[in-house]
Amino acid sequence: MFFDSRDYNVSLKGRSRIIYSEGKRKAHIESEMLTGSTDLVIYFDRFRAWQSPFEKINVTDEDKQRIKRNISKELEGKGLVIEWE
Repeated sequence: MFFDSRDYNVSLKGRSRIIYSEGKRKAHIESEMLTGSTDLVIYFDRFRAWQSPFEKINVTDEDKQRIKRNISKELEGKGLVIEWE
């Protein structure tokens, strides 16, 4: 699945990863597809850094909130019920 937006991109990679990007920066965020009342659990607490070559750029709490908000907007906007861990 691929969800497109002007400032960022959110895509689901298989059953266990979200790829989030802003410009040239990319983050791999662990997730798990579920059956039942929740469609997807996102292990956001495990997200610490951008992928290479941007891994040394500090990801601030403000960045994390923006990323989480953008992912929620895209996935919930497509009808998915998500849970954050």
